[in-house]
Amino acid sequence: MKNLRAIGALLAVGAFAALTGAVVFASGTLYYTGQGFTNDGTTWSLNSQRCGLAGQGVANDGGTGQFALNGFVLGDPYLVWVLTVNGASSATLSLPDEGIVNMYKVGGTFKYASKYYSPVQLIGVAYATWTGGPSRATLTVSHGCPPRDGGWCSPGFWKMRLTARGR
Repeated sequence: MKNLRAIGALLAVGAFAALTGAVVFASGTLYYTGQGFTNDGTTWSLNSQRCGLAGQGVANDGGTGQFALNGFVLGDPYLVWVLTVNGASSATLSLPDEGIVNMYKVGGTFKYASKYYSPVQLIGVAYATWTGGPSRATLTVSHGCPPRDGGWCSPGFWKMRLTARGR
């Protein structure tokens, strides 16, 4: 009799899931593969440059609030990362010299504004992880601002950010 009750309970749970469309969510990891950049065979170019300087599009942090917190100055190099994974409850991003950082939930996505990295530094190295969402996701660089003069980095934004994080 106990076995029949247990089987009945399992069938009831299964029927409820089938009728309500309930889905069991998992976690996942996704490595970055270059979305957001174009390569012409010799040079990588950021698809959407938004430096905030004259004629360069509006610089923005993707709605994360990080620019305001970290003293961003127009023209500072940056990248805005977007992880699209519907239903996830949290997400992190692993970057070469920043380690693992929490991404910010913005609408139905997770975003993070990082310092600028070249795709060569990122592809196969940077990755996102999430919990509470499906196993399928996309990770892309939405937009950013490349460094001026082939490698210049303003200490203002990045020094402030590191100080704010307690480094």
